[in-house]
Amino acid sequence: MYKYLGFHFAAWLWLLWPLRFLIKIEVRPEGLTREKFLELINNRDLIYVFQRMSFVDVYVLNRVLNQLRMPRVRSEAHARRKRVASLLAIRHRPGFVSVDRRDSFSEHLASILKADSRVAKDGLALFPVTIFWKRNAGRPDRNPVLRILFPEDAVATSVQKILSVLFAKRVVHLHFGQPISLQEGLTSAVDQESVPNEFQMQPPSSEQKPLPSPEESTNEFQIARRFRRKLLIQFIRERTAALGPMLYEFNGMANWILGSKETKKILEVQGGNAELRKNQIKIFKYLKEIAANYSFTAIRAYELVFDFLWTRIFKGVRVRNIDAVSHVAKGGQIIWMPSHRSHLDYLLLSYVLFKKNLVPPHIAAGVNLSFWPAGPILRRGGAFFLRRSFAGNKLYAHTFANYVHFLLHNSFPLEFFHEGGRSRIGKLLAPKFGMLSMCTTSVLKRRAENTYIVPVYIGYDKVVEGDAYAKELGGAKKEKENLFQLLGAVKHLFGNYGRVDVSFGAPIRFGDAWEQFFGNQFAAGRPEDAKGLAPLSSSIADLPDDVDARDPRVQNFVRHLSIRVNQNINSTATASGSALLTSVLLANNDSSMTEFMIRERISILHNMILRLSTLLGWTVSPSSTSDNPQSNEDSGFLLTQFHEEEGKIQEKDVTTPVTQETKSESNVIPQPLQSGLTFDKIIDEILKDGQSWQFLTPDKSSQESAFVRNKEKEMNLWWYRGTIFHLLAVPGLVSSLLADMNPEDSTVAKLDSRLSAIREVWAEELYWPDTASTSTIVLAGLAILQDLGCVDAAKLERGEILLSTHPIALERMKFFADLVRPERELYSIQLFAGIELVERKGSFSRDELIRRATEIHRAAFLRGVASTPANLSQVFGNRTFEALYRTGLFVPKSGLRLCVSFTELVSVSHFFDVASWREFSP
Repeated sequence: MYKYLGFHFAAWLWLLWPLRFLIKIEVRPEGLTREKFLELINNRDLIYVFQRMSFVDVYVLNRVLNQLRMPRVRSEAHARRKRVASLLAIRHRPGFVSVDRRDSFSEHLASILKADSRVAKDGLALFPVTIFWKRNAGRPDRNPVLRILFPEDAVATSVQKILSVLFAKRVVHLHFGQPISLQEGLTSAVDQESVPNEFQMQPPSSEQKPLPSPEESTNEFQIARRFRRKLLIQFIRERTAALGPMLYEFNGMANWILGSKETKKILEVQGGNAELRKNQIKIFKYLKEIAANYSFTAIRAYELVFDFLWTRIFKGVRVRNIDAVSHVAKGGQIIWMPSHRSHLDYLLLSYVLFKKNLVPPHIAAGVNLSFWPAGPILRRGGAFFLRRSFAGNKLYAHTFANYVHFLLHNSFPLEFFHEGGRSRIGKLLAPKFGMLSMCTTSVLKRRAENTYIVPVYIGYDKVVEGDAYAKELGGAKKEKENLFQLLGAVKHLFGNYGRVDVSFGAPIRFGDAWEQFFGNQFAAGRPEDAKGLAPLSSSIADLPDDVDARDPRVQNFVRHLSIRVNQNINSTATASGSALLTSVLLANNDSSMTEFMIRERISILHNMILRLSTLLGWTVSPSSTSDNPQSNEDSGFLLTQFHEEEGKIQEKDVTTPVTQETKSESNVIPQPLQSGLTFDKIIDEILKDGQSWQFLTPDKSSQESAFVRNKEKEMNLWWYRGTIFHLLAVPGLVSSLLADMNPEDSTVAKLDSRLSAIREVWAEELYWPDTASTSTIVLAGLAILQDLGCVDAAKLERGEILLSTHPIALERMKFFADLVRPERELYSIQLFAGIELVERKGSFSRDELIRRATEIHRAAFLRGVASTPANLSQVFGNRTFEALYRTGLFVPKSGLRLCVSFTELVSVSHFFDVASWREFSP
């Protein structure tokens, strides 16, 4: 059936053996082994399906099958020849001699369905295979000469494919799809989803369609057509996930936006013909200011540059949880929403996605980065720029929103930082809603329920801007980005910045999130919101056509979704060695610590985070553990290239430290955590890096091996601790609350009640997922304390809490409580400042409150009572105020004046001990 120049395709394969030395093949799914392949196909014979027949594609497939020790393809599928591995193609390449049929694929598949006994026994499956010889999605304004020499894979000849890969990186990408059981067609209807126009069969040129042949009228033929449709859908999804849609040219995009109904409507409101023309020119200029100039050639060039740069700046990039994201990328559109802690975030995420065979997104960046030469470089990498404020400029706001809609409408993946700016404190910032609101408008307008929001956690062993952040926290003004600052960044090429963690959170399907949000409102018996508006339908498909993102009900959903993104980011956090070390150092009252104590406490935190992953179902982990050892070994630059230096830890060798089992009875001495040789090396590296980055220095005055916290780097330490504060708070809050409770009255229920009140106040400090109830978190904290011998297990089973009185247990409880002591002080001091101002003046303003809290904090710090530097009350003042105001502890009185709600204060008074700060009030 598949012949070329009169010879069967198998007769040509031996001529391609030189390609073995010229091309490298990358296979998806990543880390595919023979065992995983056998599990995937479920012990069935296979018909491999290509979108178009090409004998060089057959050669590539056979090379991969040979590596997997699986039977290779030698012939096409046929009803009378029962091959373990055979081949079919949806379409033939021009030049192949075949029968003159409109749909030969369906004809051959129908004969197999009818005559092959393996079909009824579920012993035969279709296995779609997509092979990309290049990763260029193409663009309509492409040079015609290049279009002829290097056409798209779908129409390229074998020679053109080989030339394409030789002129690129000599890498061919083979993607295995999902096997489709042929038994399914005989027992149930196959999904009849619509196929993009590109793949739909064109009707004959005659006006009247010819009558179907007898073969085409059979039930098997109709089933085969449905299989064909399903395969085409898989192919287009695979291509879109790997290459993205065809790139746009600027004038076409501008005309699309200027010709939209919304733009015409807003221009009509603006004025007459002269004003209309003027505003059209304005929109065109705004688009020039905003739009990206996405270039695949630039992306490839940047890849080569960053292959070099990352090896100079970082030791490695650790990627976690990307498999689920790769899967959903084939089923819908992706909106990436990462945490924002460095200018390197967007460069790093695009690089990781490209390396993982996903499409680098269009990225929303602040207009402050559009200076020359960074602006043009970033635009070619997919960056588009937005002003910090749209206030008063409706035409600009409309233009930007429609550009975002254009990108989403045309299936371009999008990335933006919903925190609005880089976090100078390490913790997640409260989300801004503007960009997500625009995306929501586009999704609702298109009824695009299969849009996925992917939260991404990005963490650094050492952040490049660390010293700049410390200066800003100390009161210095933020430096404006410019050419000289860019040139100054060259020095970072010769520094040691450790490793980077990129961890992907659970994707949020837009349609499911909408249904859950509005469905829960009805279920909770809240048919109306504060403005008397009934919730919208829980099904996006049933929404009215005129629904607008400015609708208060939609805005409530946007706020809910933003918070959920932050929660999903925190639930996939990775604790770097720097975060563990700085958390240990800052939890110690004395600046000096013995090396033994540092090692033990890092070990405790390391094991604690591993336990939280199990107890809470979060995908959190210490950065020293590997997400997927097999894939890590095979991931090239991302994980292995940096570990060739002698003495460096390799990801594949890192193991979970072994914890010695301890008895939980209160009269038994808790044993120190034991660890293997590998984990000792991990701590050695953490301490070595900590000294290199001047976080701590050897204490020469101590008789034993000890270290002193570097006071000059104090503000740097707070940043790294902030990245994992939400994890430290689980055992930290439980330990703090237990220390304040009456031992005779300590129960799980009472602890649950008290933690619920604190969780509400600290919602934006923690961003714990709503799926983890307070009861679950309490039990997780108690389980960690039980592991360390601090809690009696027998009592705990009855809902009672009996703490160990052994000095080691008490010391560990205090260590956990000290992990949250700084935030506890900041909130307590501000609450007391509010109470004092109410007593003196009857009310206060926000500025008065923060200023007075800073004065009280300074007095307490100078007398050695407050453990945190006084300027933290200034740095965290607005954040603390917003939390206390949101939860009703501060309430409006008149105008902009506020007072303290003593009724609400009762619920948290056991934790925020405001009375202890009265002595520092003059």
